[in-house]
Amino acid sequence: MGAHDRLDATMFWTGALLAFTPVIIGLIVVGVIVYHRRKRAGQARDGG
Repeated sequence: MGAHDRLDATMFWTGALLAFTPVIIGLIVVGVIVYHRRKRAGQARDGG
């Protein structure tokens, strides 16, 4: 029965990675966009 536990865990983590990878990538993209917008707004405010 121990082999099935490993298989179940592997299937769970594979499914979790498949499900959450697009979410994680999307959050990274949004974070980079927000970072650059704030950086640009700060430079415009400082006259740079």
